Amino acid sequence: MSDSNVPLWGGGEALDLPRLEGERSADVCVVGLGGSGLACITALLDEGRTVIGIDAAAVASGAGIG
Repeated sequence: MSDSNVPLWGGGEALDLPRLEGERSADVCVVGLGGSGLACITALLDEGRTVIGIDAAAVASGAGIG
């Protein structure tokens, strides 16, 4: 049985995403890669947009259970 209060990424590996360096261009820049930011990026990519996502820490790092 699945516990719906446990985030999916809780038992997974951390994403190894590159740091944003140099000049980049995209249709949209999403600031904040929590649940809402990631959902926004998914919707934009589904529309064929190019997207850069930035966050001050690791992806979804503020989503701890507490």
